[in-house]
Amino acid sequence: MRIGIDISQLAYEHTGVASYLSSLVRELVKNEQHEYALFFASLRKSLPVEFESAIQGNNVRIRKIKLSPTVLDLFWNRLHIAPIEWFIGDVDVFITSDWTEPPTKKAKKRDENS
Repeated sequence: MRIGIDISQLAYEHTGVASYLSSLVRELVKNEQHEYALFFASLRKSLPVEFESAIQGNNVRIRKIKLSPTVLDLFWNRLHIAPIEWFIGDVDVFITSDWTEPPTKKAKKRDENS
């Protein structure tokens, strides 16, 4: 299975969401039977170096883009364009913890009715 995860919240180190997300991803990528496509978007901030070095492996790919949260909000939340697969390739499941939630072409996300 190919799993996509939005890790953009890691740019805000020392917050609850960043700590939770960092721990979640570090544990998930230990399962080498799956592939992980990690998506990081920030205009000015960088992915923490210690996180990036901790998750290196053959089953992990990180796609970093320099886009502001405002642009992503416009594309994803308001216009509902530019599915996440355009940035990270096809995935079976996509996990996001951000208020900006991308559309997907085929990937499963949370149940829209829950």
